[in-house]
Amino acid sequence: MDSDNDEILARIAGNVVASPNPCTALKVWRKRLNIKQIQLAKEMGVSPSVLSDYESGRRSSPGVGFVKKYVKALIKLDKTHERILERNLVPKDKSTIIAIGEFKRPVRASLIAEMIKGKFLRVKRISTQRSTVTPS
Repeated sequence: MDSDNDEILARIAGNVVASPNPCTALKVWRKRLNIKQIQLAKEMGVSPSVLSDYESGRRSSPGVGFVKKYVKALIKLDKTHERILERNLVPKDKSTIIAIGEFKRPVRASLIAEMIKGKFLRVKRISTQRSTVTPS
């Protein structure tokens, strides 16, 4: 699988595993992609009744191996059909910000502005010698 497929696999599998009901999440993804249960079962090499049992919750929650096989088959079928995943889950511009996190320790706004060669439109000094930005 290429990096886009790996990213899609991780996002869908993560969504399924983190879901309060993984069985329902599997079914939701299949239906969202307009893939019939019989098509998916054939691609996975399992019987449609096995998929039905998992998706309805008649079998215990699927393991990691099953989820990975299920999602890989979804991705493959989607690529040969409507390409919904590629259009909606893969960022078109790889230079965009795809994650935002917290700094491990406080960082001055002036340091960030300096690092990105930014400018403050209006600076107001506070007695602690930290810069703050006030909108004009």
